[in-house]
Amino acid sequence: MHKEAVSSIQYQVSSIKNNEVMVVSKLLAFLLIVFLLFFSLIFLKQQGVVAAANQEEDEYASAREEMVSRQVNGRGVSNASVLAAMRKVPRHEFVPQNLRSRAYDDIPLFISAGQTIPRPYIVALMTELLALKGGERVLLVGAGSGYQAAILAEIAAKVYTTGITASLDKTTEKRLRSMGYKNITSKSDDVYGGWEENAPFDCVMVTAASDRIPQPLVDQLKVGGKMVIPEISFFRLKLVTKTGDGVKTEDITPKDRYAADRERMVSQQIAGRGVSDESVLAAMRKVMRHEFVPERMKLHAYDDRPLPIGEDQTISQPYIVALMTELLDLKGGEKILEIGTGSGYQAAILAEIVAEVYTIEIVESLARTADERLQGLGYRNITVRFGDGYKGWKEHAPFDGVIVTAAPDHIPQPLVDQLKVGGRMVIPVGDFFQELKLLTKTESGVKEKNVIPVRFVPMTGEAQEKKK
Repeated sequence: MHKEAVSSIQYQVSSIKNNEVMVVSKLLAFLLIVFLLFFSLIFLKQQGVVAAANQEEDEYASAREEMVSRQVNGRGVSNASVLAAMRKVPRHEFVPQNLRSRAYDDIPLFISAGQTIPRPYIVALMTELLALKGGERVLLVGAGSGYQAAILAEIAAKVYTTGITASLDKTTEKRLRSMGYKNITSKSDDVYGGWEENAPFDCVMVTAASDRIPQPLVDQLKVGGKMVIPEISFFRLKLVTKTGDGVKTEDITPKDRYAADRERMVSQQIAGRGVSDESVLAAMRKVMRHEFVPERMKLHAYDDRPLPIGEDQTISQPYIVALMTELLDLKGGEKILEIGTGSGYQAAILAEIVAEVYTIEIVESLARTADERLQGLGYRNITVRFGDGYKGWKEHAPFDGVIVTAAPDHIPQPLVDQLKVGGRMVIPVGDFFQELKLLTKTESGVKEKNVIPVRFVPMTGEAQEKKK
């Protein structure tokens, strides 16, 4: 009996131990499963992030290839090392996050501190003009975002960059370092002074437009070396080659795929309708209207019609822009006030003829975009202000001419007051039915002439409040 009791107790203890082992085993198995699931989720998430990054990079790679084939090689840049660099360097890494979707568009892009990253074609063309073979030491004047430096660093042995904006230069230096460019050295300084300590250079590239060739940069160039510099209009480049007895210069005009369309626009739509002022026709031939319209509208930039630019505003029909400019009877040297900047196109046309243009835009986003665009295109004689143009710009009055690109239902008296005696104002007036009017200010008052019926967007702000 006693043996049976002992045996029973031993059996029960053994059973309890077995149960405990099973519970512990199950618990360990459960913890192992949780552990595996947890790390599996982390792994899958990481894979998803990597996949998303790879997908994004693949999209950029496709856009970059299209950029090279259409914008760069398609316009005549053929140097294999330049094309390879343009394919390799990720331009989207050099623009603000909100502009990455446009990184490979055929346009300059605003970066910060009033600076822009040039259009891809210009970057490639300027690089090709240096005729790099590999192994050169290059001075880049105007570091900007660092994109041009990266392109050069893919070909040359050493790139020295100088910039005048310290905050931008530090960001650029940090970006280039993080991307692994160990053959680029940067400093903030007077850009046109060059970098004498590291001279002489095989090549010099200047990315800021200038009306002269800076002598210190020529002095720091090796004999036989090349320098490329944009002219102040930013529509033409100057190629400088240093020789034993001086320098040889050559003007380079970048290829423009819209040139034929622009010539057709001038001959058929503008001169064909009677606009004959040579300075106006020259400006209309020169200013690239496709730079002033949204990307999706570029193919229609030279059509005979107004085009939407956003914010319920339009860029005027080319003929109307030319006619209104001609009506001002400009001789050169004038100071003009424009009311209604819009895209900046009319201001650019005026700036090709006159000394100073002051332009006011009531829509803040349009004013900001137009200012950035005009600065990027090299217009230093245009001042843009966000505000209501009804009262003009008294601080800069009197003006030789005033041009208004939105229609009030009456002529704003402040604009008349700010016009010089002998000056002209061109303005559309009316509600549904509008008339383009030419006003000439005389000693005794204002002469008014109706030109043609037109259709402009209405002038907003105070003009609406004072509607008659």
